[in-house]
Amino acid sequence: MLPTAWHPDGEALVPSSPKDPLSTRIFGGIPGEEARIRILGAGKQQRYAHWRSADLPSPDRVLPDCPHYWSCGGCPWMHLSAVGAAVAKVGSLHAALLKEGLDLRVEALREAEREGYRHLLKLQVGDDGILGAYGRNSHTVQEIPHCKVLAPALRPLLRLPQVPVSMRVMVARLSSTNGKVMLTLVSREWTKDVEHYASLLEEDSIVYHQNRREGDGLFDYTQPFLSLRGEPWIEEQVGRAKIRVGPGEFYQTYPAMARRLWEELPLPQGRLVDLYCGVGAVSMALWGRSSQKLDIFGVEEGEAAVQRARQNAELNGVDASFVAQKMAEVTIPADYAESMVVVNPPRKGLEAAGVQKLIQLRPQPLVYISCNPTTLARDLRMLLAGGMRVSSIRPYDMFPQTPHLETVVVLEMA
Repeated sequence: MLPTAWHPDGEALVPSSPKDPLSTRIFGGIPGEEARIRILGAGKQQRYAHWRSADLPSPDRVLPDCPHYWSCGGCPWMHLSAVGAAVAKVGSLHAALLKEGLDLRVEALREAEREGYRHLLKLQVGDDGILGAYGRNSHTVQEIPHCKVLAPALRPLLRLPQVPVSMRVMVARLSSTNGKVMLTLVSREWTKDVEHYASLLEEDSIVYHQNRREGDGLFDYTQPFLSLRGEPWIEEQVGRAKIRVGPGEFYQTYPAMARRLWEELPLPQGRLVDLYCGVGAVSMALWGRSSQKLDIFGVEEGEAAVQRARQNAELNGVDASFVAQKMAEVTIPADYAESMVVVNPPRKGLEAAGVQKLIQLRPQPLVYISCNPTTLARDLRMLLAGGMRVSSIRPYDMFPQTPHLETVVVLEMA
């Protein structure tokens, strides 16, 4: 079978045709490489298959250096060389732009270390108390005693003993600054078994969180995070800025690449609007690089993240105002018009209402940080139609060995 494209989830794709109404997703495949496959199953629109062999392997094919590659859900592009992955990632961005009628220059991919980069570990708990990861296309938890993409300091956690069956998940975050580990235990109930298990752990910070909700959500944000040992946060240093990140709060999985991205952003001149600001990481990083006084106005929908952003501003002595509001409803102060604006939306992007709000601000410049080439391209088309022009498009490999791509676009008013 000959796949001709990449599926967004990382499989090689054989599109449907008049002769065959089902497309075929081939895990381990590479577009342009004719291959033998094993069909695993089929839905109403797609087949699912594993690559088995090829008479003429792609020059981009490498042997996955992990015994869990075929069963784990973590690294779908481990069979691609670094060069092949870089071409595929930038190619996916080009394809998304062209689909929106945008023929724009994209800079070379900022590449990264392919091993030891992940500073965040999420371990699921199986029905029998086994800690591990969901299998590929499965909710069966399997043990993963070795993981090369995980930072070495977190790897011992992969071999922890069985946990109480009332537990649901264990989340560990490693500080790239001081090497401390914050471990969050999530269970349906606080039991004597959970209490005893927590007492056996040796990490710097232990946090407990109760989540009785059904589904795959890690946390129930209506419930508190309770500190059992140490401080309930880790601290990162970006230049002269300190950034604290608590349990359940977002911070980039690959801190070294995040710092590189922030260091290459343009510097604001006096004022900064930070939309989808999270815990204020981008604001603090830009303040840390700036040699002049910087006034910051930040917006995030989640109240807990806004509280952390305010704490981070206070920690660094930064003059900042962070508000908890939906982006469609927020009013940006008039004196922040024509200031630098940073937007870092979730995968769904800005959409039409958000684009119009930005155009009205007349940002100088607008910095769009995206984790989804498809919605980025859609929003860029609307921004350009609204009178902006693109200065640069810079992709970053924030998740090596996966199809995910982080992109920074700098725009100016035309």
